[in-house]
Amino acid sequence: MIIADTCYALKSKFNIVVDWVKQLTRIRGYTDQMVEDANAVIYTIGSYRLGVHDPGVDIDTLCVGPSYVNRDADFFFVLHDLLSGTEEVTELQPIPDAHVPVMKFKFDGISIDLLYASVSLLVVPDNLDISDVSVLYDVDEPTVRSLNRCRVTDQILKHVPNVEHFRTTFRCLKYWAKQRGVYSNVTGFLGGVNGALLVARGIVSKCFRSARGRAATITMISSNFPPPVQPSQMSRRT
Repeated sequence: MIIADTCYALKSKFNIVVDWVKQLTRIRGYTDQMVEDANAVIYTIGSYRLGVHDPGVDIDTLCVGPSYVNRDADFFFVLHDLLSGTEEVTELQPIPDAHVPVMKFKFDGISIDLLYASVSLLVVPDNLDISDVSVLYDVDEPTVRSLNRCRVTDQILKHVPNVEHFRTTFRCLKYWAKQRGVYSNVTGFLGGVNGALLVARGIVSKCFRSARGRAATITMISSNFPPPVQPSQMSRRT
């Protein structure tokens, strides 16, 4: 079963990244207790986290690690070498220069995109609240972009009044766009998060709360869109 295979792949990948962080913690001379406490957390992101993924598509994931484990050397070299020596891992492709740096690979035939974010913590707890704005403090832009892939998804699910209505509408939008070849960030069209934001904004608006609005699955409205489209008001950081 795809779902069971996916859970196995994620659990196995979680064990690999935790061992990777513990190995680096030991190499850098931290105490035995620090090595024991060393941790990394794996989050799903994108359509998988939204609950609108299709069978067989890539699973987008984010690894959050401690401040002393960096992206350039530790993620793209040390972890890369660990993954390349793992029997279940094939087609390993690091892309460090991407707008959001990523490692792509297959784990037991399941396609996985893995991002990395090093946060300003010596120990990353299993229950880290990635929605808390404090995770963005003292990190670089690629890390912010990686973290926001997960944070935006959580904010969408938090603010839509009916998650199942949102998922149904978004699946319809994806199907409509894919049938017409206009669903892809790579080719200049709206991708997953863009479509999700538009659907979420539409559902939050009054027209989608009405019975008539829900009956019309997708409503396209022309607008100049001078401000960004967002499901809720953003708080200003001082």
